[in-house]
Amino acid sequence: MPDVTPGPSSSSASGGWASTIGSTPVVPKLASAELAAGSERFLFTLVDRQNQVTAGPSVAVHVRYFDLARDPDLPGAESDAIFFWIIEGERGLYRAPVTFTSAGTWGAEFTVSGLEAAPAAVRVIFSVRDHPSTPGVGDPAPPVDTPTLDDAGGDPRLISTDPDPDPRLYQLSVRDALAARKPFLLNFGTPAFCESSTCGPTLQVIRTVLADFPTLTATHVEPYRLVMREGSLQPVFDASGRMQPIPAVVTWGLPTEPYTFLVDGDGNVAARLEGALDPVELRQAIEDLLAG
Repeated sequence: MPDVTPGPSSSSASGGWASTIGSTPVVPKLASAELAAGSERFLFTLVDRQNQVTAGPSVAVHVRYFDLARDPDLPGAESDAIFFWIIEGERGLYRAPVTFTSAGTWGAEFTVSGLEAAPAAVRVIFSVRDHPSTPGVGDPAPPVDTPTLDDAGGDPRLISTDPDPDPRLYQLSVRDALAARKPFLLNFGTPAFCESSTCGPTLQVIRTVLADFPTLTATHVEPYRLVMREGSLQPVFDASGRMQPIPAVVTWGLPTEPYTFLVDGDGNVAARLEGALDPVELRQAIEDLLAG
C-alpha cells in the first residue's frame, strides 16, 4: 500500500483548458491520493522550479475548480486554501474545502499571493472519481477485527510503532467500537514505516485534540503486518519486498496512509480525512460528530 501523491498533469484538456505548470515559477503539487465526487478536502503544497517548498503561512492561495467536461470556462466552485503545519515551522500543506459535483476530469486554477515571483494563476488538471476507494461519508463503516490491548497482554508497544503509544487508542477493535453504537475516531497509520512521513505527526495531532474529548472512543490501527523482532515491531515483507497490508486495510480500501475516519453512533462514516490533519479541522469535525 504505497503512498500515492499525484502531481500536476501537463496534458491539455477539452475546450483549450490546459495545465500551465511548465511555464510558471510556482508549481502546485497535489497531496491527495484520490479525490471523489462530493465534499472533499483538496490537499496541496507549493514548490518552485528547483522543487524547493515555497508554501507557508504568509503565502495565500485561492483555488477555482473547473469541471472540464461541463464548462471549462466557468468555475464550478472556488475556495480559499488554509495553510497548516504538519511539523511546526518545518513542513506544511494547504487544505481547501470543495464539493465536486461530478466525476471526471477537473482543473484547478491557483491564484498565489505573498511570493515575489508568483504568477497571476497556475492551472493543474486532475481526475475525480465517482466514489472513493474507502467508505465515503454516509457509507456504513465495515466491521473488522483490529488488535487491542487485550491481544497485546496490556502492552501497546506490541501493536503500535508509536514511540510512546497511548493505551486509550487500543482499547477497542473497530468491530467492538461499532458494536458499542457510539461515535468513535479511527486512524490507520504507521509512525515508524509511513512512506509519506505524515503518520507520526498525524497521530500526535489526534492525541492532542482527543485530550479535549476524554469520552470519545478512538482506535489507532497499524496498517501493515508487523512482527516483534529484536525488541521492536518490524514489517513482514512479501516476495517482492513490499510491506503487506492487514485485512482491515483491504476491507476499508485504503490507497495510502494515514487515513482518519469519524464514525457516528449508527455506524456510518461521518468524516473521511486523508493524509495529514490540521488540528483546527479535526476539532471541528469531532464537535460536529458529537453534536449530530
